[in-house]
Amino acid sequence: MSESLSTLAAQLQAPDKNQRVTAALTLGKSGDLAALPILLAALAAELDDYVRETLTWAVVRFGDDAIQPLAQMLTDSDAVIRHQATHVLGKIGSQNTVPHLIMALGDIDLTVQMKAAFSLGQTGDRRAIPALVQLLGHRNNTLQSMINTALEQFGRAAIDLLAEALQHPHWQARKQAAEVLDLIGDPKAINALANALNDENNEVRFAAISALYNIGGAHAFNIMRSALNDADERVKMIARHARKP
Repeated sequence: MSESLSTLAAQLQAPDKNQRVTAALTLGKSGDLAALPILLAALAAELDDYVRETLTWAVVRFGDDAIQPLAQMLTDSDAVIRHQATHVLGKIGSQNTVPHLIMALGDIDLTVQMKAAFSLGQTGDRRAIPALVQLLGHRNNTLQSMINTALEQFGRAAIDLLAEALQHPHWQARKQAAEVLDLIGDPKAINALANALNDENNEVRFAAISALYNIGGAHAFNIMRSALNDADERVKMIARHARKP
């Protein structure tokens, strides 16, 4: 290690957070690959949020060169380190990060899963869609919301797999699939949602007719009218209030 790198590495351990920030900025701007493991080690140990974000910026500047070391951090026993690695991978924004972010979706820690889902939604890479769909119906409502947001970003590209998810064995997954189709709001989903109006679970039927109502159009209207005698009062109410275009 050169004397300058050694000095900056030492400064990353300084009690003064401003000194740590300055060292992180200098290392990030250096473009020296020898600085990357120094930054990653500091990132794993840093407790201050502001310094950690500066370290994140510094690592992101190394682009694809940082991906494999960050992927290795995803195997760390400490969930905080795995979360930070996922965060930085998302910030890099390269298509080469997508397989690693998909792996992070399967993490046992909820915060890591949520960060991975958010980052995958931001990538726009369709390889993420099947992995996100597999998490439909997760027991945690916060993660469900993040999955909804991520899948919504893919729009029409996600509809076919979401339509398949309307046949999922668990009603929670079917319900969430209908909710995401509602968010996407594309008429391409109407026929699949029509089939969901026959679901044995009333929550699924309610989510399906809500989506049809919001998508609108003559085709959706005709389908909704078929639910006028549904056993669920909420479903019947939406069917009654549907307006013909």
